[in-house]
Amino acid sequence: MEIKLPFPLKLVVLFGLGALFIIGGLLLFDKNLPLLKKPTPTKEEGAVFGIRSQVPPEFPEDIPLFEPSQVRSTTKSQKWVHIVLESEESLEDVLKFYQNEMEKSGWEAVETFKPKGGEAWVFSKGGEKLELIVVRNEEEEKTLIFLKTNLP
Repeated sequence: MEIKLPFPLKLVVLFGLGALFIIGGLLLFDKNLPLLKKPTPTKEEGAVFGIRSQVPPEFPEDIPLFEPSQVRSTTKSQKWVHIVLESEESLEDVLKFYQNEMEKSGWEAVETFKPKGGEAWVFSKGGEKLELIVVRNEEEEKTLIFLKTNLP
């Protein structure tokens, strides 16, 4: 029997698992944070979810952000930043945007794959790397955009 998920589990595992380990580590090992209290993000690292989320100032300016979209979460460390955007636009419109805009910004697609319900790319530019996953959540009629990049 096949279990159907609201969006591909592989995509959640790719980006979510890493973020969960980092957030869990912050909660368990930071003596200033009680276990049941959400961490308050610092300038160096942290996580923000929901309507308070914003693109961190450290996020590279040469990585285009799809519009119209809302930032649903950000997670960052001293080495990387991960942003989740949500849009009501179609999967095809979002994919077309990133195919065109990443090339215009000088990013080269070095790896691509097509999980169920979306597409994923790894881009490279100089020493920088960007992992991009775009999936459609048909139940909520939303397109989710996962961006993870290393920080200089």
